[in-house]
Formats: sequence, structure tokens, C-alpha cells
Amino acid sequence: MSASLTITRGDDEIVNLVVRDPNGVGAVADDPTTWPLVNLTGCSLWFYVKASSSDEDVAALIAKTTPTAIVINADQSLHKGEASLALVPADTASIGKTYLDRGVHYEVQLKDGAGKISTVARGRIVIQSDFVRTTA
Repeated sequence: MSASLTITRGDDEIVNLVVRDPNGVGAVADDPTTWPLVNLTGCSLWFYVKASSSDEDVAALIAKTTPTAIVINADQSLHKGEASLALVPADTASIGKTYLDRGVHYEVQLKDGAGKISTVARGRIVIQSDFVRTTA
């Protein structure tokens, strides 16, 4: 699924992720609201932000994974498909002016309990300049 995100450099940010299966029972290809939610029990998630989609993972501007920065909701019976990505100021504080206020690429990858890998979200993320840098 393609979506755009906007965050601010140096801020604490929570990005809510909802994982759906475009190939699931009852899914209509052009209507993501019909895609069934994915049970994330036993899954791992990765979130990468890169200046270019061809950049290697080690060149990522931001790299986050479960369980330290992406938390899967433990109650998948009531909150199926839900996870939260936590960004802290250090994740974006060193991002240079070249990448601020313009879209760069992000992708969320999932590995299920059987080891199957799939891309569950991708798109453009805008990291906005921060005007106020005082924190004390």
C-alpha cells in the first residue's frame, strides 16, 4: 500500500501502522478498505527511510525494527493488524538540509512466523525542518 507521511525533524513521533492483506479473502484489488487485517502474532516489521529507493540498507536515513522501535499490539484478537512505530528526536536530528522539506522514500517490510517476506507499506515521507530546537 502506498501512502505519504509527514514528520518533523527532532520530534518524538508515533506512526500507527495497520497491516492488511491485498490478496486476502474478500479483498477488492482497488479498495484497501476491503483487504482483511493481518494477524501480526509472531511477525517482525522493518521501517526504512532512504534518500533513493536504490540505496543500500546501511545508507538508510532512518532504520527501525521490532521489538525495540516497532511494537506490535499484543492483543491481535481485538487489534488485529495494528503496530506502532516510535521515532525519537535522535532518529531525525542529524538529517541534513538536503533531505528536509522534500519527499524521500520509506518502506515497511514484514516477515511472518513462517518466514514469508512481504512489503506492507511504501511511499514518500516528508521530514519537515524544525524551527525551534530548544528543549530545555
